[in-house]
Amino acid sequence: MVYVYLALMGLTYGGYVWLFTYRMSMSEVWLSKSILSPEDSAIIGQLGRWSESLEVIFVLLFVGMMIYCFFKRKTERNIFKKFLLVNVVFVLGIVVFSFIVNQVTSLPIMNLVLPLINLVGIIILLSIFLIIEWFIKYRIIVSRA
Repeated sequence: MVYVYLALMGLTYGGYVWLFTYRMSMSEVWLSKSILSPEDSAIIGQLGRWSESLEVIFVLLFVGMMIYCFFKRKTERNIFKKFLLVNVVFVLGIVVFSFIVNQVTSLPIMNLVLPLINLVGIIILLSIFLIIEWFIKYRIIVSRA
């Protein structure tokens, strides 16, 4: 299941980067025009909505896998470690990829890592949850001793 998650996250991120690259190339065309037509405005709006949708799908995949791991943790003890390892490798891969693409093209690095920035709040909440769960578990073990 972790590999399916990784593949879906990679496809979502790849789609986001492709869409962002397409938007940047089209912006040069739109900037060369003196007046944008209603069709151009509609295309700009649609590309923006698709980009936002891919960012939301990226976050939902992360949250969905996190919930899956939460329910699967009773039967598979190392599921959170696998989840953490896969995400660390994936994030490092995105950062390295973004840095390389930024050096080769004119794409800004912050826009390439935007899906990761959106995950920061969720990762903080996950960390708080795991710390609280650990304290509750530790407190129960200490109180029984």
